[in-house]
Amino acid sequence: MDWVSSNARQTKNYAKLFGTRAYALGAKYMKRGNAAFSTPRVPHTTPENPPSTWQNAKNTLKAFFMAPTCIFDTPTLMIYVGSALNTAAEATYSQSNVTHVLNCADKEDMLPVFYQECVEGYYHLSLRDESDEDASFADDPRFHSGMRDFLSAIFTSQRDPSHKATLLVHCVFGRSRSVAICIMILFLYYQHIEAPKSMIQCYEHIGKKRKVVALQRRFLVELNKFEERFCHDTQFKENWMSIFE
Repeated sequence: MDWVSSNARQTKNYAKLFGTRAYALGAKYMKRGNAAFSTPRVPHTTPENPPSTWQNAKNTLKAFFMAPTCIFDTPTLMIYVGSALNTAAEATYSQSNVTHVLNCADKEDMLPVFYQECVEGYYHLSLRDESDEDASFADDPRFHSGMRDFLSAIFTSQRDPSHKATLLVHCVFGRSRSVAICIMILFLYYQHIEAPKSMIQCYEHIGKKRKVVALQRRFLVELNKFEERFCHDTQFKENWMSIFE
């Protein structure tokens, strides 16, 4: 792709992204009012002393515009956390060499899919970030089945350094939903290599890499529920560990 066509495509991508975001935000506000934007969050560092409203807004904007953050790197797999804006940038695929994309934004966020021809695998896990959401992804069999299939293709034992996988996990801003799923992925990986880390330890690890993250409070509850079941339900554990076979 030459420079002119590359820039034209990226400009078109950005215009489409911002246009759909404006429409989605308007629709959310009309449907739920201010409740659509008021979500209690838990920073990875000091949950007893959360950032001010102003600092939280600054972190949200910073997360949207910053480059994807590498949170995990092995000879066969690299994992990034990013925003919707990152998915519209050609550099994400040409410089970060992304091979797989996991979109954690809700269908109501209406995020377009960009550069799908550049990746080996794409999966959309629809998660709402609102505090009034009652659905539990930890108990949803569709989540377990779809995610296991997607992760199995990434963690396959047939993968080697010459065919390294690079996974971009994103939502809209890369602060909560995508982080929650990355915490779960890291939790499973460390279980697999028999160097267990708790969900909280995985959160702290990601937070040190991407300092703007702040989980929606219900996702912390969901992850704790997942961890509890993983530790006490043998069949549940075996099903998830099968992604590494």
